[in-house]
Amino acid sequence: MATTITGKQIRDGDVSRDDLNIDTTGQAVITKVIAGTNINISSTGIDVGTGDVTINSTSGSSSWSTLYTSNTTYTFSNLDHLIIDATASMIYTLPISPSDDDRVRVTDHIGNFSTYNCTINRNGNLIGGLSENFVIDVSHRTVELIFVNSTVGWSIIF
Repeated sequence: MATTITGKQIRDGDVSRDDLNIDTTGQAVITKVIAGTNINISSTGIDVGTGDVTINSTSGSSSWSTLYTSNTTYTFSNLDHLIIDATASMIYTLPISPSDDDRVRVTDHIGNFSTYNCTINRNGNLIGGLSENFVIDVSHRTVELIFVNSTVGWSIIF
């Protein structure tokens, strides 16, 4: 339950900024965001990183490239997000020489992966530590793969 405090209830010097911070059990409350390496912050609060906060990366290309497609073949590049209208089974190929932390994403937009399976071709790298291609056969699924290293290969995130 929120407590309302009016100006008449506060005497000068009695309330500090720490008194106004909220501690809510079971919820994360962010009182300030601090910029880090390759991160810029703009905000509406009195202090930088407070109020309404916008966080932007300043390092290289960090945004996803989204492609709506019904193509049955495609070779991924880092940060490709395919949103698929599947009308036939498809094979999408992972990059042949990925770098650590490269990412790709596939979304079954119209819910046909259970009928038209989506095969992710490993292109010589492991997927989840296995030397096998990965088949997505569940409809309305979004799958992201992250390249961890040459020992693990691509890690799957549902």
